[in-house]
Amino acid sequence: LELGGITGSGFDIRSSPCNARKPGEPLAWKFEPPHGTTVAVETTSDLSSWTETQRVTGQGTGSPVKITLQPDPNVQTKFWRVRIR
Repeated sequence: LELGGITGSGFDIRSSPCNARKPGEPLAWKFEPPHGTTVAVETTSDLSSWTETQRVTGQGTGSPVKITLQPDPNVQTKFWRVRIR
Protein backbone atom coordinates (compact mmCIF):
# COMPACT_ATOMS: atom_id res chain seq x y z
CA LEU A 1 0.00 0.00 0.00
CA GLU A 2 1.41 3.37 -0.91
CA LEU A 3 0.06 6.67 0.30
CA GLY A 4 1.16 9.63 -1.77
CA GLY A 5 0.66 12.22 0.94
CA ILE A 6 -1.28 13.05 4.04
CA THR A 7 -4.16 15.50 3.79
CA GLY A 8 -4.38 18.68 5.88
CA SER A 9 -6.84 16.92 8.17
CA GLY A 10 -4.26 14.20 8.79
CA PHE A 11 -6.10 11.42 6.98
CA ASP A 12 -5.71 9.67 3.66
CA ILE A 13 -7.88 6.57 3.48
CA ARG A 14 -6.92 3.87 0.98
CA SER A 15 -7.70 0.19 0.75
CA SER A 16 -4.90 -2.34 0.66
CA PRO A 17 -4.35 -5.07 -1.93
CA CYS A 18 -4.85 -7.81 0.66
CA ASN A 19 -5.79 -10.42 -1.92
CA ALA A 20 -2.22 -10.20 -3.30
CA ARG A 21 -0.64 -11.51 -0.12
CA LYS A 22 -0.96 -14.71 1.84
CA PRO A 23 -2.86 -14.81 5.15
CA GLY A 24 -0.54 -14.01 8.04
CA GLU A 25 2.02 -12.20 5.87
CA PRO A 26 3.00 -8.69 6.98
CA LEU A 27 1.78 -5.71 4.98
CA ALA A 28 4.32 -3.06 3.96
CA TRP A 29 3.02 0.50 4.08
CA LYS A 30 4.94 3.41 2.55
CA PHE A 31 4.15 7.13 2.88
CA GLU A 32 5.90 10.51 2.88
CA PRO A 33 5.05 12.63 5.93
CA PRO A 34 5.88 16.35 5.61
CA HIS A 35 9.36 17.32 6.87
CA GLY A 36 9.49 17.67 10.66
CA THR A 37 5.96 16.35 11.15
CA THR A 38 5.49 13.72 13.84
CA VAL A 39 3.04 11.02 12.79
CA ALA A 40 1.64 8.14 14.79
CA VAL A 41 0.79 4.74 13.36
CA GLU A 42 -2.26 3.39 15.16
CA THR A 43 -4.19 0.12 15.00
CA THR A 44 -7.62 -1.18 16.03
CA SER A 45 -9.88 -4.14 15.43
CA ASP A 46 -13.15 -2.34 16.23
CA LEU A 47 -12.70 1.22 14.82
CA SER A 48 -13.43 2.52 18.32
CA SER A 49 -10.37 1.99 20.49
CA TRP A 50 -7.07 2.90 18.77
CA THR A 51 -3.58 1.96 20.01
CA GLU A 52 -0.44 3.79 18.92
CA THR A 53 2.15 1.27 17.71
CA GLN A 54 4.85 3.55 16.24
CA ARG A 55 5.89 7.19 15.92
CA VAL A 56 7.97 8.59 13.09
CA THR A 57 9.20 12.04 12.09
CA GLY A 58 8.74 12.99 8.47
CA GLN A 59 11.76 13.79 6.32
CA GLY A 60 9.71 15.32 3.49
CA THR A 61 9.28 14.57 -0.19
CA GLY A 62 11.71 12.01 -1.53
CA SER A 63 12.24 10.35 1.86
CA PRO A 64 9.42 7.83 2.29
CA VAL A 65 8.81 6.04 5.56
CA LYS A 66 8.21 2.30 5.20
CA ILE A 67 6.38 0.52 7.98
CA THR A 68 5.71 -3.19 8.21
CA LEU A 69 2.28 -3.93 9.66
CA GLN A 70 2.06 -7.29 11.37
CA PRO A 71 -1.26 -9.15 11.24
CA ASP A 72 -2.60 -10.70 14.43
CA PRO A 73 -3.71 -14.33 13.98
CA ASN A 74 -6.15 -13.92 16.89
CA VAL A 75 -7.98 -10.98 15.27
CA GLN A 76 -10.16 -11.49 12.20
CA THR A 77 -10.13 -7.83 11.09
CA LYS A 78 -7.49 -5.21 11.78
CA PHE A 79 -7.33 -1.55 10.73
CA TRP A 80 -4.38 0.86 10.70
CA ARG A 81 -4.18 4.62 10.38
CA VAL A 82 -1.49 7.26 10.28
CA ARG A 83 -2.27 10.38 12.30
CA ILE A 84 -0.40 13.67 12.51
CA ARG A 85 0.47 14.34 16.17
